[in-house]
Amino acid sequence: MKTFITGLVLAGFVVAFAGAANAQMMTGSMGVAADPFVTFTGSWTASSLTMSAINLITTSEQGTFLALVPSHSDLTAYTTTITGLSTSPTAENIPDFFVFSTPDVTFATSGTTPNNRFEFNLATITDVGGGVFTGTGTLVDTTAAYANTPGIFTLSFPDDVYSFTIAAVPEPSSLCLLIGGLGLLVWTNHARRRNLPIKPSQRGY
Repeated sequence: MKTFITGLVLAGFVVAFAGAANAQMMTGSMGVAADPFVTFTGSWTASSLTMSAINLITTSEQGTFLALVPSHSDLTAYTTTITGLSTSPTAENIPDFFVFSTPDVTFATSGTTPNNRFEFNLATITDVGGGVFTGTGTLVDTTAAYANTPGIFTLSFPDDVYSFTIAAVPEPSSLCLLIGGLGLLVWTNHARRRNLPIKPSQRGY
């Protein structure tokens, strides 16, 4: 009976781990810069940030982005000025802060399939100083092929144009599940051994 129960526990662990693998998070990063063929409208002050609407995804994609986001396609950014920023993270709740990607006419490149497949929803933003900003949020695959993934970005304003990098930061859910499953196996094995009948050779007489 106990062997059967242990078997059920093992089966449940395998099914759960397989489910986590199917809902994997995004990985990697990509670089973005102001589109040189579109009028630049970005600006910043010591406590505010305005981004240019159309931006060009550069060729530095890695991980998930490399496989799914065409280089030199367009990223659309949130353009309403954000104020009240400081060197401490400021809480924001801005959906579709970044949306990517669509075809770029100048470079004759395609967008994602479907277009604008990925969204970055902003949660916090920090004014690091000197025209550099960092933010945190969630990367969303609108097709749901990938699970929502925590993400970060770094944005800088050198020479009146800006560039920024978006990176996915996957949570170690699969690793935690594996460790938890192994711990459960150790516990069930220990409990089973405690309930085994004691052999005469182990009684000390």
